[in-house]
Amino acid sequence: PKPIEIRSLCFSRGGDLLMTAGTDGNIRVRESSTGQLLRTIEGHNAPVGTVCWSPDGRRFASKDWTQHVRVWNAVTWTEERHWQPPAAPGKVADSSRSVAWSPESNRLAAGTSLGQIVVWDVSTGQQLLSIQAHSANVRSLDWSPDGRRLASGSEDQLTKIWDAETGYE
Repeated sequence: PKPIEIRSLCFSRGGDLLMTAGTDGNIRVRESSTGQLLRTIEGHNAPVGTVCWSPDGRRFASKDWTQHVRVWNAVTWTEERHWQPPAAPGKVADSSRSVAWSPESNRLAAGTSLGQIVVWDVSTGQQLLSIQAHSANVRSLDWSPDGRRLASGSEDQLTKIWDAETGYE
């Protein structure tokens, strides 16, 4: 069998679980103290580049190399939401760390290979913002602790800070 590269990992809020995302398109959940595999979550049809728990620990998000973003329930381990932001035609983007939860766990931001940032309301699934943020793949996102700003880093070598309500820089 072909080796599985781990592209992203994160601890659960309580630190008892460790989640990994791999090039086989699956997400694995392990007991962090023993490394024992507890569950394998399928749903992506491409390598998963990032996975991250919501701050409240009730959900987690994943994004694959074809830009599909999924939100999963951390109790039932089932998919709650699925979005596909625009991507450059034919471009595979290993956009590690290009998904980020707001501190309140109610919004999710994702960067795209086209340099955009898309923000959704996780409860309703509604797109709240679409920002043409960069001229290249958005590789990293993070929310300010108060949830009012969103920082982005890109292959265009720029770091920018955005108003998370208006989308203005």
